[in-house]
Amino acid sequence: IKDALLSDNWDIVTLQQGSYESFLYEKFTPYLSTLVNAIKTYAKNAKIYVHQTWAYETDSERIKAVTNYNSSAEMFKDVKYCYDKMKEDISADGLINSGELIELLKTYDTANLYRDGFHMSLGLGRYATALLWYTILSGKGIDGVTFSAFDEPVSLEDIKTVKTAITNLLKG
Repeated sequence: IKDALLSDNWDIVTLQQGSYESFLYEKFTPYLSTLVNAIKTYAKNAKIYVHQTWAYETDSERIKAVTNYNSSAEMFKDVKYCYDKMKEDISADGLINSGELIELLKTYDTANLYRDGFHMSLGLGRYATALLWYTILSGKGIDGVTFSAFDEPVSLEDIKTVKTAITNLLKG
């Protein structure tokens, strides 16, 4: 970590937990202060952002096998709690709330967000999370974003839906 932090003049460093432990705050704490101290020591000018992961798809085999949850919403409740607590505990400069975006998009009529029940689909899922990262980290609006080089088809309607969802999410 020291070598990576010293390898460039970082302006932002993001932290997240592996999804299979993202709902258990005790899995964050053994290393969190060590990571934050390293960032503050070796990347003094970097802002620290927390990247909130998402819950597994309700129908995925992994949600029950890895987490013992019965639904995506049930898992996300704990994921959200952990990332909110992490942000507060380390006084992070910001939160990239990808998990909240995915939960919001599930309430819209969109194409599949997942490719295997827990990773984002190569089209809409990755586009949605990437556009959220872009918006939060750059501070720029999304109306002028015209990206269309997807790894799988994404409809114009779904692109509009993602932009609407991000706008609504960031309004709070």
